[in-house]
Amino acid sequence: MDSLYQTIINSLSSGMVTVNEKGTIISANNPAMVILGFENEDGLLGKNIEEIMPNNGQNINPFIESIKNKKALKRREYVLKNKKGEKIYLGITTSLIEDENYNVKGVVGLMTDLTKVKTMQDKLKQKENLAILGEMTAVMAHEIKNPLTGIKFGIEYLKSILKDNNDAIESIELILKEINQLERIAKDMTNFTRMPQINPEKFNLVDLIEEKIKIHLPAAKAKGIDVKYEASENIPQYNGDPYLLGEVFNNLIINSLEAFDGKEDGKKVSISISYDDESSVFTVKVKDNGMGISEENQKKIFIPFFTTKRGGTGLGLPTVQRIVIAHNGSIKLNSVVGEGTEFIVELPQIGFKR
Repeated sequence: MDSLYQTIINSLSSGMVTVNEKGTIISANNPAMVILGFENEDGLLGKNIEEIMPNNGQNINPFIESIKNKKALKRREYVLKNKKGEKIYLGITTSLIEDENYNVKGVVGLMTDLTKVKTMQDKLKQKENLAILGEMTAVMAHEIKNPLTGIKFGIEYLKSILKDNNDAIESIELILKEINQLERIAKDMTNFTRMPQINPEKFNLVDLIEEKIKIHLPAAKAKGIDVKYEASENIPQYNGDPYLLGEVFNNLIINSLEAFDGKEDGKKVSISISYDDESSVFTVKVKDNGMGISEENQKKIFIPFFTTKRGGTGLGLPTVQRIVIAHNGSIKLNSVVGEGTEFIVELPQIGFKR
């Protein structure tokens, strides 16, 4: 009977974890171990549930809340990093285990992995936000470009009639330089408003990335940066837009090479590509051991016009994100100040059609 019961429990699509009144884990089915990143229950049994699912801020452990309040929870969302270090979103429902006197002896929790659903929701939200932002940016670019054209013609005319006045010409040249910078920003804004149009074809992602790396190797060597590239074997061809994705990897490589402000020795950039047969997803990682990005700036890194670079427009990474999203992919960032930054691009083998 116990064997049949265990078979039924392990056949559930949801993870099932049972804790006693002290929060100690006394059982976990196979789906729960997969969700939490454990290979077997030995790593779970006997541990307090708070070790696996710690309280932090508004992220309250549903098991402990049920024990404390002596109340079952219909549905509670919880975010944690599993044993493999992956951020996962869970939907958890709890039920009380009571004795004949209604004393709480433990809690049974059913957990559903909502990570894929959350990822899809985030992608849809990003697309909606980018569409709205695109309309606003188009208006802004138009309002900037029109007066700039007139101003530039006027300054050029002044330059022609004051050509013998060296002091005036020097000032005019500085003004023209600033106007050209504004024109570049307006052009970048206009380009950003256009949702990337995918012209798909089958091509080799490994070769494309290697090509972009070679372009930047001389600059990397001049800066004393060691660049490594690793590609898994038997990576299939990808069906997407090589020109647009070339922009993506070019931008990420440039960012990694510019991440060493103030660092003199041991500068490293590693780029890798792999392919997962089961999920049909290509994963490209661009990692540096540079200065890292603060948590506050990480939240803003994909927001258009946010930049920490002098003379930057703040449209590079937002454009990268738009291109990746247009390929039904995702881009995420891991960074620690003083240790470095890693960008992870995931591209599903969707199979675009013309």
